[in-house]
Amino acid sequence: MKYQHTSGNQRPWSKLQKQIYNLIDPNINLQIHCVAYPIGKNNAARWWITLDKEIIWDFPKDFLSELEPVFPVPAPFTDPSEWSKSRLTVGDCYPYSVPHISGLIRTYIDTPKDILLERKFKIKDDYGLANILKAADRRIGREKLKIFRDRKNSEAVQKIIDKRLAIIRDEALRRRCGRNAAVAVGGILNDGEET
Repeated sequence: MKYQHTSGNQRPWSKLQKQIYNLIDPNINLQIHCVAYPIGKNNAARWWITLDKEIIWDFPKDFLSELEPVFPVPAPFTDPSEWSKSRLTVGDCYPYSVPHISGLIRTYIDTPKDILLERKFKIKDDYGLANILKAADRRIGREKLKIFRDRKNSEAVQKIIDKRLAIIRDEALRRRCGRNAAVAVGGILNDGEET
């Protein structure tokens, strides 16, 4: 699969994926997937993110009710399952594409870490992808992660932040108490008690 770079050139998704993985905290099992389905002259893409193999973000599936057609869809074809009966394509009806999401990821990668948490991306991000990337970003440390946690976030963002803070907490405990003490106390900590 290819994505549209800001230079206008098409580049392989795997290169962009590798660059975003270089920013993701290696201690969490977070993966970003993309599949493009050719439909007529356009590609319709499915993007999904997993945390420990659980799908926590799935685009466009989780957002179908929020997507608005680019133009009014004729009455008998308002249900996407009916599109095969018309000449409408996904690209005709919905204002998202492979280049749109890829462009947001590219812009995120290029954002300096000192402005990352406060950055408002020019590319429209109504689906919370940038906040998921921020929550998983290894450049954002514990203190900024706690501040980010206190903001109104999606369930996916909260799951990532909780996972990262638990790992940070467990690592700190191991350093303070030694590996054996951390293992012995691990069951208590995982039940929700604070250190």
